[in-house]
Amino acid sequence: MRRFLLYQFPAIVFAILIFVGSSFESLSVPEIGINWEDKIAHLIEYGIFGFLITRALYFYPKLQNSTKVFRLAITLALVYGITDELHQIFVPGRDASIMDWIADGVGVLIGGMLFRWWYPVERKVQHCLDQYQTEKEEITHPNKD
Repeated sequence: MRRFLLYQFPAIVFAILIFVGSSFESLSVPEIGINWEDKIAHLIEYGIFGFLITRALYFYPKLQNSTKVFRLAITLALVYGITDELHQIFVPGRDASIMDWIADGVGVLIGGMLFRWWYPVERKVQHCLDQYQTEKEEITHPNKD
C-alpha cells in the first residue's frame, strides 16, 4: 500500500486533475494560427504527467524493465491525451485539437525522458546520503566490542 501511495497514486491524481481541468469551459478567446501559450501549457501539463506515469510504472512490482516501462508509460499517456481531447468535444466552449495532442505527446516524451535521467541521479545522491549517514553514526556511536 505504501508503494502505491508513493508512486502510483500521484499519477492517478494528476490524471484526474487533467480530466477535471479540461471539463471546464475555455476562458480564452479563439485565435487564428497557433496559440503558443496554450501549447506550452499542454507541454508542461503532460510533461509532468509523463514523468509521474513513467515513475508510477517503474515502481510497479512486475515492470522493472526500464525500456518496457518507458514505452508503456508513453503509450498510456498518449492514449490518455487523445481521450482527453475527445472528451473536450462534449464540453461547451472547447474542442479537440490535433495540435494540442501533439503538444501533449511532446510533453509526455520530455517528462518520461526526464524521469529516465533523474532516477539514476537520485539513486546516486541517495546512496551518498546513506553512506554519509552510516559513517556519521559510526563516528558518533562507535561499536564497542
